[in-house]
Amino acid sequence: MLITLGTWLACYWFGWRMTVLIPMAITFILPERNVILDFLFCFFSIFIVWTGYSYFLSSTNHHLLTDRMTSLFSMSNSITIFTITGIIGGLIAGAGGSTGYFLHHFLKNKERS
Repeated sequence: MLITLGTWLACYWFGWRMTVLIPMAITFILPERNVILDFLFCFFSIFIVWTGYSYFLSSTNHHLLTDRMTSLFSMSNSITIFTITGIIGGLIAGAGGSTGYFLHHFLKNKERS
């Protein structure tokens, strides 16, 4: 929930680059026990944000551009474009979350040495 809300607010004011930085910072401060869990939490939370936001932006112009893109790429419907957008954002956030996890454990192990 913290990743979803924090990234949505940060992206609203500072741009899409916050999709990497917010999950990385949160997983650096609050890492899970497993890097796969951190990746999945970040992936699905940003997948929801990007899919919802792309639908919101598309609905403001009555899906005009989305309909043209689906015909250009020979897709069956516009839901495919929203899903692809969510997957791209989720992969970016998952990479950021994994980086935060590894950075946390690297610095933690460095302190022990």
